[in-house]
Amino acid sequence: LHGLVGELCRHEEVQIVLACLLQAVLNSDRVGLDTWLEQAEAMPFQDLSLAGEPIVEPLRMRMLELQERERRALEAHGISDGMDSESVAERIWRLSLAAAEDNDEPMLEALVLDAEGHGIDASGARLLLSELRERRAHAFSEEQRRTPTG
Repeated sequence: LHGLVGELCRHEEVQIVLACLLQAVLNSDRVGLDTWLEQAEAMPFQDLSLAGEPIVEPLRMRMLELQERERRALEAHGISDGMDSESVAERIWRLSLAAAEDNDEPMLEALVLDAEGHGIDASGARLLLSELRERRAHAFSEEQRRTPTG
């Protein structure tokens, strides 16, 4: 019986990781994808394959595509390594405000990472990201509360 329970738990863990990976891909969430890929890579190889094909490598490639897209978006907004810290900080803050207004969580995450990469205080962008997530969670719970169950 203990063996069956262990096997069931292992399958449930794989199912959760796969569901979170899917959600990260659907949301174009590079940070989430990276987090769940780390979890997936810690699992036995045979657990993370579909029709005998491993899924980690294609997901890793997707994450690199998302990272490149974020880099291009930041460059399009004038954020690059050749700028002084003050102008980069100002641009990151302005773009963070715009991303928060647009409810663009992936862009806010990218801006936080970019700020940290430039050695700039990212606490303002982190606060905006936290507030965005709280608004989404509140809206979701309100929606759940209003939806009749039956």
